[in-house]
Amino acid sequence: MGRLAGHSGPVLSVALHTGGTSAVPAWRIARALFLAQPAPLFDAVTLASASRDGMIILWDAAGRQEVRRFEGHEGSINAVAISPNGRRIASAGDDGTLRLWEAATGAQQRCVEGHDGPVSSVAFSPLGHPRGGSGLLASGGSDGTVRLWEVPE
Repeated sequence: MGRLAGHSGPVLSVALHTGGTSAVPAWRIARALFLAQPAPLFDAVTLASASRDGMIILWDAAGRQEVRRFEGHEGSINAVAISPNGRRIASAGDDGTLRLWEAATGAQQRCVEGHDGPVSSVAFSPLGHPRGGSGLLASGGSDGTVRLWEVPE
C-alpha cells in the first residue's frame, strides 16, 4: 500500500513537495508512505522519482497514483528536484544535461548543457534568486564542478 511502482530500472533519486503543508516534516511524510500508514497526515503531496530507465515519474503520493511521465534524457537520470512552488521539475542525467520541466503538463521547458560529462545532482534554491525575478538552480557534475542557473519561477 505504501509502494509506488512504475520504473523498469533502479530509482536513483526522489523529491517531495508538500504543497504548502509545512506543518508535516518531509521525513514524516516519506516514512508514512513507505510504511503504508494512512494518508490523512497531509492533504497534497507530490513526489518525483528519477531512474536509470531514463524516466521521471510524477506521483500523487497521498493517493499513491502516477500522475505523469517525463521523457527526454538519453540514458540514466541521476537526480530530480521540485521547485519550491511545485511548478517545475529539474532533472540531471548521464547525457550531460540538466532539464527543466513544467510539472502541470510534462512539457520540457529547457535543456541545458554545461557540464563535461554526467550531471549527478540538482537542487532548487528554496528562496529563489537573491536578486529576485527568477529562480535559482544548482547542479553538480562528474567533472568536479557545481554550476548555478537562473530559471523561470
